[in-house]
Amino acid sequence: MATTVGNAEKAAFVRKLGANPFLYRERDFVTEAMAWTSGEGVDLAFDTVGGSIFPATFSAVRVYGDLVTLLQPSTEVDWSIARSRNLRISLELMLTPMHLGLPAALRHQGKILEHCAALAQAGKLRIHVADTLPLAQAAIAHQRIQKGTMTGKLVLVPEAE
Repeated sequence: MATTVGNAEKAAFVRKLGANPFLYRERDFVTEAMAWTSGEGVDLAFDTVGGSIFPATFSAVRVYGDLVTLLQPSTEVDWSIARSRNLRISLELMLTPMHLGLPAALRHQGKILEHCAALAQAGKLRIHVADTLPLAQAAIAHQRIQKGTMTGKLVLVPEAE
């Protein structure tokens, strides 16, 4: 497993989790991924950055590989590399079932969360919590996340009634 990181501190953190870090501010992550996979490309890439990073990632994914993004690709994306590599592109938006009123999809997401809970209880899934804030400070939490300097998750705790 490999991941992109922005600094040495985050590189050390992901190494402890068992991932190979690509320091994208120092070296081209596509070149790093291709070297790491002996020129084949990664099986699966997960894009949480978007913008120009999304189409740049096409070249880092192996032929017939998968690329999942959480973000809306730009209408300006040149899909030719993805097409020539026969990539499977997945657009993931966790709120879709709720937004579209799809109860079967909500049950499916519930099963995914149950599976994650079981993995966490078995010690096979670890979540690094960077900080806990009261729900009333959600705007502050979003500001901290948008800075791009977080390592781990922020947890918002509802106020007791």
